Amino acid sequence: MKALLLLSVLITLSSSALARIGETPEQCEARYGKPVKTLEKGLRRGAVYEKAGLQIQCEFHDNKCEYIYFKHLENNADGSKKFFAESELEILRDANSGGKEWTLPEKRHETFQTLRCGGLEAFYPHDRPSYLLITTQAHRDRTKAERQAEEEADKAEKKAKEKEQSKLKDF
Repeated sequence: MKALLLLSVLITLSSSALARIGETPEQCEARYGKPVKTLEKGLRRGAVYEKAGLQIQCEFHDNKCEYIYFKHLENNADGSKKFFAESELEILRDANSGGKEWTLPEKRHETFQTLRCGGLEAFYPHDRPSYLLITTQAHRDRTKAERQAEEEADKAEKKAKEKEQSKLKDF
């Protein structure tokens, strides 16, 4: 019964209240009200919203949403995670597709379902979809570059420490 209620709320809200890739922080705030949390990490800026039993995390670049993460706010009565029904995942994906069709990539991941729609990708666990992540190619490229830069900085720091320590070997 609760699943049907959530599904009907999602259907009702899908045209006007679900965050969408490409929206500004102001548009997201107009949909949800003030964020319950703001996020800042390096150049990344984001916000977390709560609406219709969902937590929605958005990341923005150049004042446009490029990353959206959906999950249920509450667990089941027994404390286990709530999972999305395929129909719920479809509604959330379609709200971000701009009317285009989501397709399966040729290469599939063992653990995650991946779907593509233009420059967008959607990810969620195969057997127990407790969340849905939708991201742009630009966001994925930037995230990959940030990780590589962090790894290179860590390697350089480690190398500098090793060099400094090697100077002390003679003492």
